[in-house]
Amino acid sequence: MQAIKMINAAVAFGLELSMLAAFGYWGYKIGNGLVVKWLLALALPLIAGVLWGYVLAPKAPYRLDTNIRVVVELMLFLLAAYALYRLGHATLAVVFAALAVIVQVLFLTLGEWKP
Repeated sequence: MQAIKMINAAVAFGLELSMLAAFGYWGYKIGNGLVVKWLLALALPLIAGVLWGYVLAPKAPYRLDTNIRVVVELMLFLLAAYALYRLGHATLAVVFAALAVIVQVLFLTLGEWKP
């Protein structure tokens, strides 16, 4: 069981990094003009990362309760999947969203992995 929790935590971390990359890619693609493209490419992942760091991360200063945190995490992951879909990567978006849901369900059913 511990191995499944560790694998789930590793996949979750990969999804978190991928989410930030998807937001950056989305920001760059939706912007008009080079400056706006780069500003959005930097700002969108930064906003998501700051939100994650303050209320979702394991050592967050204002960590949300488990059920609320799962909903907020899922919303961010699904927003990243939507961004990928809008950019023409439908298959990637579906795989990303499915993995995000599976990871959250495993966290809820097995409990979070703690080192």
